[in-house]
Amino acid sequence: MDYIDLSIRVQDDGDILASSDLGESYGRLNLNQDEIWHILQAIEEDLTQEEHLKRLGSILFDALFDKKISNQFAALKAEAENMGRSIRLRLIFENP
Repeated sequence: MDYIDLSIRVQDDGDILASSDLGESYGRLNLNQDEIWHILQAIEEDLTQEEHLKRLGSILFDALFDKKISNQFAALKAEAENMGRSIRLRLIFENP
């Protein structure tokens, strides 16, 4: 399968650079760690429910994909669909 790459780099200071063939977008990591702490605890305690996992995924997506980056992703997704391709997401954290 052919892919269009979308690279999302989270820099040490929390700034985000999203780059693809359509250009670059800049954003800011907006992750509320307190909000995910309770979900992560439930997962560790094996109390995982589907709604917890969906909520965690939504929180992480929203933290990375602000309006500009989300718009770039939507445009890239439409372009990939028109070309019969998929998107490969590369997520890079400069500081774990």
